[in-house]
Amino acid sequence: MPRSRPAIDSELAAALEAMPIGPNGVFDLTDIPATREAVRALADSIAATLPDEPTVTADEIQVPRAEGPDVPVFLLRPQNAPGPLPVLVWFHGGGQVLGFAAQDAPWLKPLAAALGCAVAAVDYRLAPETSAPGAAEDGYTAYQWITHNAADLGLDPTRIGLAGQSGGGGIAAATALLIRDRGAATPPVPAAAVPDAR
Repeated sequence: MPRSRPAIDSELAAALEAMPIGPNGVFDLTDIPATREAVRALADSIAATLPDEPTVTADEIQVPRAEGPDVPVFLLRPQNAPGPLPVLVWFHGGGQVLGFAAQDAPWLKPLAAALGCAVAAVDYRLAPETSAPGAAEDGYTAYQWITHNAADLGLDPTRIGLAGQSGGGGIAAATALLIRDRGAATPPVPAAAVPDAR
């Protein structure tokens, strides 16, 4: 007779135990402020168990805009990579309701070091307090700020990518559409002319 197996791997079960589970399941949204605090506490506890990446600096920047609140951006820059650095504008996960920009720093720092690129994690406004396209507008504001301040920051305004995890992926896509529709994309620098060998 075959031995019965547990329904879930013991390591995964331990991780699941740490998840903020309310009476309505994982990431209970009946009390959004409490769930946000639980998510932050979980992210902090995970970060405390992982080694830091000392070659990457982290700066929290308040990006101003004429109308509306400033947009916080968590800027990661590898110190050993030659500049100007390409930039990945990053949008955290959380169903567009939960999470914060610095939650992904434990794995974004090693990524920045490995790729030799800066990462600008946008602390976009969350739903339901901010309806769409508010979060994408925050991404657009961050993108514009990066392109206008690239020289001072040692960044390359012609090499900016957008990406996100889970709900943040939707915001990255919406931000890309705003950039396109408003004609704000920085054109790439033309390649140097190659002499004709004939």
